[in-house]
Amino acid sequence: MGTVFQVVAYLLVKTSDASYESKLHKPVGTAITIIGVIVMPGLGVTRPPATKPNEEKTIKRFVWELLHKNIGKIVLLLAFFNVQGGINLFDSNAQKNDVDLRAVRIAALVVAVFVLAMIVRSLVNNNKAIVKASPVEAEAKEVEL
Repeated sequence: MGTVFQVVAYLLVKTSDASYESKLHKPVGTAITIIGVIVMPGLGVTRPPATKPNEEKTIKRFVWELLHKNIGKIVLLLAFFNVQGGINLFDSNAQKNDVDLRAVRIAALVVAVFVLAMIVRSLVNNNKAIVKASPVEAEAKEVEL
């Protein structure tokens, strides 16, 4: 989905006559793309095996989970702010050409709400998994005693 938005944004910029100079927007977008295309799949390839029930996480698995989850969240936040920055860049030039970007802003907001809902759902599901796993872990510890 991100690639589709990048292509649409690129086409919008290329088909307009305005100049879009920014010291931050382009390098941040490039970094987000590199992380999304190279780093995250690279983490997937190097993923240590999942921990089995009643086993302790290995240091490799712990570090991998920490990196994977937090890099993903940071990239989502950066992407959100970079998209808003890109819209602002385009909007400042579009106002000169009488282009109305309300639809673009609404679409960006809808995508942001969707992504936020997915993050909240993930957090809720993780908490449910922890709660469900807790009685099993407690029972396993009682058996060991």
